Amino acid sequence: MALALCLCAALSGCMAQDQLPQSSPEASPEPSPAASPAPSPTASVPPSATVQATPEEALPEEAQQAKELMEQNEDCIGYVYVPDTNIASPVMHVPGDNEYYLYLGFDEKYAVEGSIFLDGACSTEPRSVNWLLHGHNMKNGSMFADLLSYKDEVFYKKHPLIYFATDQGVECYEIFACFTARVLKTTETGFRYYRFLDPATKEEFDEGIAEMLEMSLYPLNIVPEYGEKLLTLSTCEYSTENGRMVVCARLLE
Repeated sequence: MALALCLCAALSGCMAQDQLPQSSPEASPEPSPAASPAPSPTASVPPSATVQATPEEALPEEAQQAKELMEQNEDCIGYVYVPDTNIASPVMHVPGDNEYYLYLGFDEKYAVEGSIFLDGACSTEPRSVNWLLHGHNMKNGSMFADLLSYKDEVFYKKHPLIYFATDQGVECYEIFACFTARVLKTTETGFRYYRFLDPATKEEFDEGIAEMLEMSLYPLNIVPEYGEKLLTLSTCEYSTENGRMVVCARLLE
């Protein structure tokens, strides 16, 4: 039994449980077939404004597939993908709960890689200013492992956009910051990106954006403005204890 546990730990990935910094859940590098009822990760959408779903048959293929996924599981709020990467997955959401899909796939059956999910503190209606998505960093490159590739500016230049498909169309987000961070202890001071979800004022919004831009590994010369919607992707990063790799983007209108 001890040997089996050691082997399992050696093959593990990590879920970006920012709300629970003391936990470091393990995940097998072998994805569960149950966690992949999804469109092709290489599907491409023109980097234009949000596509509206009227009439329904005019929906892009990704939005049609997202619609089907949302009909199959009411916890599914859409589908996130970055063309030509392994970032391509349904996005789940249980308000107030960052544990439910930690080890459950889309079909709500056990899956060691869990699901990509929207932070429980975020709201879908009304929509939070910043949607924070969590996902495992799997050693086989699945789920959110490709976020670590954004440490390289060359990779960013080839993949500057993130797409989010729903039954209403496809939203296109432009990346404005890529950085590593750490989940801070309660006694520590500093910017907590994982709490920057619904800034109440322009000053609070601008301060948070300034922190993100300052933390970015390379300058992108893109500054979100108050009133714009944001999308943040987060996963574990192992260069430091409780480390995270974070990619932030703004919605293109």
